[in-house]
Amino acid sequence: MSLAIKKIFPKFYKVSKNFTNQIPIKSSLWDKKTYNFNYGIRKMINIWKNSELKEEADIVFKNYNGGDLIDVGSYTGFYSFLLSPKVNDHDNFISCEPDHNVHSELFKNLSILKKNFRNINFSLVTHPINNGKNVVIAHDDGGHPCFLDVNQVNLNEREIKKNLNRQLLTV
Repeated sequence: MSLAIKKIFPKFYKVSKNFTNQIPIKSSLWDKKTYNFNYGIRKMINIWKNSELKEEADIVFKNYNGGDLIDVGSYTGFYSFLLSPKVNDHDNFISCEPDHNVHSELFKNLSILKKNFRNINFSLVTHPINNGKNVVIAHDDGGHPCFLDVNQVNLNEREIKKNLNRQLLTV
């Protein structure tokens, strides 16, 4: 049913999805304690708890003993949610996410997380951390964003054209 609504009324679907994701709801993290989040965050956490990602999350949670965290490619902030219950007072969590399409959601998620864990210093880095050159956003087969240096893309295009020309010559 929601797929049909998404196709027939895409704007309505987007508005209703944004609205339902903001509904306040309690949810538990890996420490088994209950926190005040929203429906969107609960869905994110449940994806990790109920999929092949659970094993990865369990290992990370088990082996983290507090301390500063730099989450490179933080997307919507899952690792901040996963590890927040194990922080030491005034630990720093730095979320690095250059994909401008998720900045708003990530910022909202970290703001909600801050309400539950006031002793953590959260920071968001929104620019690609590299040599200062422009990047191109591509997506892998799973839909996860990948960031390539513009020169890499240009080089790859030249290599592809060169290989194509070589193949055309050998045929």
